Amino acid sequence: MNSSSRSNLMSLRTVGLRFDFSGLPNRLTARISALLVALGLCAFASPRAFAEEGQATTSTLTDDYPLTTCIVMVGQKLGRGGKGHVVNYEGREVRLCCKKCVKDFNANPQKYLPILDAAVIAKEKPNYPLSTCVVSGQPLDPKSAVDFVYKNHLVRFCCADCKASFLKEPDKFLGQLTSARTQRTKQ
Repeated sequence: MNSSSRSNLMSLRTVGLRFDFSGLPNRLTARISALLVALGLCAFASPRAFAEEGQATTSTLTDDYPLTTCIVMVGQKLGRGGKGHVVNYEGREVRLCCKKCVKDFNANPQKYLPILDAAVIAKEKPNYPLSTCVVSGQPLDPKSAVDFVYKNHLVRFCCADCKASFLKEPDKFLGQLTSARTQRTKQ
């Protein structure tokens, strides 16, 4: 077996396949190897690429996740060093304790998201960086302000109408909030 065939065989081992191409011309061996490696990589591609709209998918972790327990099996500690099974649901990181909880969450996310929302609000509200509504600029009345969780971050509004305006164009308003958070972090 020449060195080219050996390297092709080794690269295929990384995706769990083993083929012996001895006896084939090097050009053909290289093409078959490349095709098999590409197919192998597709098998390990991000599940997000294949998920149905609205389904939870694998996600990257953020440092500011507010819970150490599962939102489906309430009270169950997250495994895997406190990370659990991480999924992304409509731009929101959700950590669950096991694969069964991922399945249950996918079946009815609206049942479980209020638990996460409450934790986000409890964590972020004491240090919320703005005293005014991100949409209207009106002062936030502690008694009537509308708390809303957008992509696992608290956004506060003076009224429900401003929340509706925000949802039409969230990026238009998030810059102000992000800037205020950055300023608060520096202090």
